[in-house]
Amino acid sequence: MDSLERNSPLSVSDGFACDSGALDAEQRSRQRHLTAAIAVRCIGTKETADGYCLLFHVDDDRLLLDVAEWITLERRCCPFHTSDSTCSRQRCG
Repeated sequence: MDSLERNSPLSVSDGFACDSGALDAEQRSRQRHLTAAIAVRCIGTKETADGYCLLFHVDDDRLLLDVAEWITLERRCCPFHTSDSTCSRQRCG
């Protein structure tokens, strides 16, 4: 359990808790790989009213596929996680 979970006023019954057993070892490894691959491609972040906007320069479809796969894995272990993606020629916000 990390410090956020220990110190959070939210409880598992609130639906705000990660299920560490939701991913098998191969999926957890893939999630870590995707997180690293996506993080190095992030060119900026912007805080929004309900989370963060991650900015990417999408120069190939691989990034879009990686983000979609990462969201899928993230939602399995963190069902409270909400994602929205937009492809635009303009920047977020």
